[in-house]
Amino acid sequence: MKLKEIIHLDKKWLLTLMIFSIMAPVALNYIFGQIYIEKIPFGIVNLDNSFLSRSIVSGFNSHPGLKLCFYGNSEIELEEAVRSKKIAAGMIIPEDYYKKLLEKKEPKILLLIDGTNLLIGKNALGYSSAILEVFNAQFRLNTFEGKNMLP
Repeated sequence: MKLKEIIHLDKKWLLTLMIFSIMAPVALNYIFGQIYIEKIPFGIVNLDNSFLSRSIVSGFNSHPGLKLCFYGNSEIELEEAVRSKKIAAGMIIPEDYYKKLLEKKEPKILLLIDGTNLLIGKNALGYSSAILEVFNAQFRLNTFEGKNMLP
């Protein structure tokens, strides 16, 4: 059989196949297109309460990917909130964070992330890392400028 005869005999099937081949990728793109999750429930324990730590909290509060909905007073409260699934992730800013940073002791910020949902956990880690990297770069730049070094 020639191709013209096959097309002539099965016009309905050919049209269905063409529509399906166009609509299937469009539907899959619509379903799986949004890999970034926004407004992830997030908590913070700010034990330092310095200007820098309040700026960091403000940066987390203004990020569209995270929704600050828990402010704790201790590490135990934050850990319990993550375990009970009130929040998907949280951050602890330790005492004397700013003071240790000025002394160049490189203090650590602790991130607690619920890993049961890998997509949410990965996005929370990514958003948190991006925010903290911005503050780190800004602090380093200010330090260099203070020692008469050009940025």
